[in-house]
Amino acid sequence: MNLDNISGMINAIPLILVYIVPGYIILKISHFQLSKKADKDQYILVKSLVISFVFVSAGEAMWGYLFPDAQAMCSIVFRNTMIISSAVVGLLWSRFLTSTLFERILYSLGIHKTLRSGIWSDVVDFEYG
Repeated sequence: MNLDNISGMINAIPLILVYIVPGYIILKISHFQLSKKADKDQYILVKSLVISFVFVSAGEAMWGYLFPDAQAMCSIVFRNTMIISSAVVGLLWSRFLTSTLFERILYSLGIHKTLRSGIWSDVVDFEYG
């Protein structure tokens, strides 16, 4: 490993963080608002990457529409906007999940909330197999 490789890795850190941090912020705020425990979430990095990719891709599309000549990933303003707006999106997403509108949508789809923690506890009869 030479100095060029190390400097290349250091230069890639902001780009890597843009694809991890927004999803992580959205997940943490949503879990906090919904009072869910996520202490031993083994796939938090994968979930953060997927959510961040979708979120940043949508942000890049909007950035390209608003500022056609600027590249989004090269802009520090874009990166900071993505991180700040991820907190807002996480809060709005958790508010939507607890709203009566979401309950009506689930009810119209035939999905009902129960007191049990998982879907299989509603389907499987643990007493008779």
